[in-house]
Amino acid sequence: ILPSRLSEEQKRESDTQVKALQQKLSDLQRNKATRERLAEIMMQHLVFPSVAAALGVSPTPLEADGETVEAEVGTEVKRRGLVVQ
Repeated sequence: ILPSRLSEEQKRESDTQVKALQQKLSDLQRNKATRERLAEIMMQHLVFPSVAAALGVSPTPLEADGETVEAEVGTEVKRRGLVVQ
């Protein structure tokens, strides 16, 4: 349907739907950013041998800091002096 042929009520309903979808997209992007930040924070705390052992990783120093690793949840996080094996 062409926008010029929509009634005022249909236009308002359409605007409401667009705003709801924009809010949902914003929420999803914020949630993704939060998950990525949490994964990054968690990677910084793997220096404790008991935590590294519980997660099945080795707290081995990096050869080149700033490399990336694919986390189990599918988010890419920056390594901070640790290697995830």
